[in-house]
Order: sequence, then structure tokens, then C-alpha cells
Amino acid sequence: MDRDETVVLALDYAMPMLRNLAHKCNVDVEDLRQASAVDALASFDQAMAARNPRAYMQTVIKHAAVDYISTCRYEISLDKPLTEESDTTLSDMLAAPADVPQDYTELDARCAILHTALKKLPLEEQMYIREVYDLNAFNPVPRWDRKPNYHRSRKTMSKMALRRLRADQELKASIMEVQ
Repeated sequence: MDRDETVVLALDYAMPMLRNLAHKCNVDVEDLRQASAVDALASFDQAMAARNPRAYMQTVIKHAAVDYISTCRYEISLDKPLTEESDTTLSDMLAAPADVPQDYTELDARCAILHTALKKLPLEEQMYIREVYDLNAFNPVPRWDRKPNYHRSRKTMSKMALRRLRADQELKASIMEVQ
């Protein structure tokens, strides 16, 4: 058999798999077949040199189909009507945005006050608070007047950090403004 016949035979043998993938991923089966054929033709020589050429060719076809599906994502238009009879679009079905404050200066100021209070804590407490409360915008800063003690329990760090934060007058005033 020549190269083209072998690839066509391998693609025919792989059609149930390609149909299944096309159905599950909402892709045209002929597009999958064509993408797989290109890769199968390109790797024909390696397949013939393999111990089991048929299995090698099926693997190439499967990987080509999966690669095609992963790289070929269809764009969905939010303005396109859902059906031909209606004027309803996907954008009509989206929830209205919640009222978001336009001025973030007050929020930024309160965050700066919190970050300042956190920077007064020992390094291990800063790291603990950042981890527990997911404060990704806060970067812990080591204090040079105190050596870090990483051997304290999490419960002890939590108690001490919260005690120190409650004692911070500027942070307390910022919280009282909000309430």
C-alpha cells in the first residue's frame, strides 16, 4: 500500500473516535478528519518505522484531533440572536452589573491604612495574615528591629496579630468611619 491509501485507511478506522470527539466538543467531524489527515501524512515515515504502525497512526490521529479541538475555540457573539425567530441575544440574558462605586479613593485610603498597620507586625504575622485573608496586594516587609520567629504556632500568630491590629489607633479610626 502506498502512503495515501494507508492514511485514508487509518482515518476510516479512526472515524468512530473522531465522530465521538466532534459530537462531544461541538466541532465538525470533517474538520477533525482533515486536521488529523495532515498530521498523519506528516508522520507517515515514523509510523512505518514503528513496531506497530497501525497503533502509531491511530495515536497520531487522536493527538491531532485533540490538538485541533483545543486550538479551535469558536467565538460566540453576544449580539447574535439566539434563534432566527426571536430578537433575544446572549447580552440580553446577562445580569445587570451591580452598583459599583465610581470613586475608589476612599477604598484605596483604607487599604493603605490597613497595609501600614500590617507592616508594623512581625514578618511571620504579616505572612500569616496575608495567607489566611488572601491579601495578595499586600507584600510583607521585614522589620529590622525584630528577628522573625517562624516556630510559633498558627494559633499564637493569629492571636498576636489580631491583638496588635486591634490596638492600632489609625486602623481603628478607619474602621469606625465605615460603620
